[in-house]
Amino acid sequence: MAHKCRVAAKAGALSESLRLSITAQDLEFKRNVANAELAIKDATLMLQALEASTGLREKAATAGAGYYQALVGGAVNSINTLSALVAQQ
Repeated sequence: MAHKCRVAAKAGALSESLRLSITAQDLEFKRNVANAELAIKDATLMLQALEASTGLREKAATAGAGYYQALVGGAVNSINTLSALVAQQ
């Protein structure tokens, strides 16, 4: 009878040890999933910020191109006016 109690105790201890090991593995898996989700969210936010920054740079470049186009147009008009004045004399 004592032998059966020892076997039952060993079986119970082994069962509890396996249950704790499975619980630890499950918790580690859940932690890894949560870390992966955070990394994905972080990467998504970084890409959204990069997209917004690129859009602003594109708008700034377009505005700058328009400004310099107006300056060049003004310079060409001034040259044409001066050429016409010189031709008249």
